[in-house]
Amino acid sequence: MMICALVALMSYKRIGEATHEILGISMITLVCFHCTLNLQWLKSAFKTRPKLSKILSLSINLASLICLLGLLFSALFVSKYVFSFLGLHNGASTARTVHLLAAYWGFMFICLHIGLHIDTLTKMTSSTLKRNGIFMKFCLKALFFVTAIYGAYAFYKRYIGAYMLLKNEFAFFDFGENLALFFADHIAMMTSFALCGYLAQKLLKRLDTLSYLP
Repeated sequence: MMICALVALMSYKRIGEATHEILGISMITLVCFHCTLNLQWLKSAFKTRPKLSKILSLSINLASLICLLGLLFSALFVSKYVFSFLGLHNGASTARTVHLLAAYWGFMFICLHIGLHIDTLTKMTSSTLKRNGIFMKFCLKALFFVTAIYGAYAFYKRYIGAYMLLKNEFAFFDFGENLALFFADHIAMMTSFALCGYLAQKLLKRLDTLSYLP
């Protein structure tokens, strides 16, 4: 559900500003609920010897949280519907810049976070994959990697890096573009970032194992 909301949020005016704001608040609420469900993991993270893989996970989670807070507080100033009753218009220009930065960096960090849990998602579908055989498993892996490669191209094509580095302070949306193509590109980018998170965690877990050897 949160993945669908995240992709839809990136379309901004394509789905309507009112829908965007309502969906944004819903996303924040879902994230808060997700965090409460994982409080036990957070507590245990500080009780054991720090590992590189756990440091990576905590860093990505913290960065995601900072971006979400940036989105929420900047939304108070740029909102035209949900928070408009507050009348906070001073500093709206700065708030838009913060919102842009937090949106694209937040998208990246949340996708990296998803990548950290690919093994869990794979285990959840393992019984289905076993029933469908090795060929189906190979096809799904191939599709995942091909999508990730295309996602890197979509990242370049849509100048996402320019937004993240503030080389362009205004997000451009082509209203003549098929919305399905927009969503497909962002799902592909999500897959690319998730793969990066997955591979980074695999590498650090390997290094953790080596560091514990006598």
